[in-house]
Amino acid sequence: MWTLNRDKKIRVAVLLPEELMETVKVIGKDQDGRLMITEFNYNNETYRAVHVLCPNIGGERKTFVKETNENKYKNDSSRTELINLMEQNNLRDIWRSLKPK
Repeated sequence: MWTLNRDKKIRVAVLLPEELMETVKVIGKDQDGRLMITEFNYNNETYRAVHVLCPNIGGERKTFVKETNENKYKNDSSRTELINLMEQNNLRDIWRSLKPK
């Protein structure tokens, strides 16, 4: 499952076990292919996953995160925006949870 941007280039790809594929629904995505929201069922529970590909350039990243809600560097203001978005919507960064420092 993937999203495409306006130039038909794949941006966000989601890899899932085959047994989940029949329950997965894309419930939202952006036009630039950087954001996709999916829902799926597992063990009789419904889960929602938000898949995000943030830009690498600080200014673009900050704008992207702000637009979505309205990295790791301490002086990166987009990090604060992302943390606020996650806290306001009760979101969790799975990668960081699985790979603590």
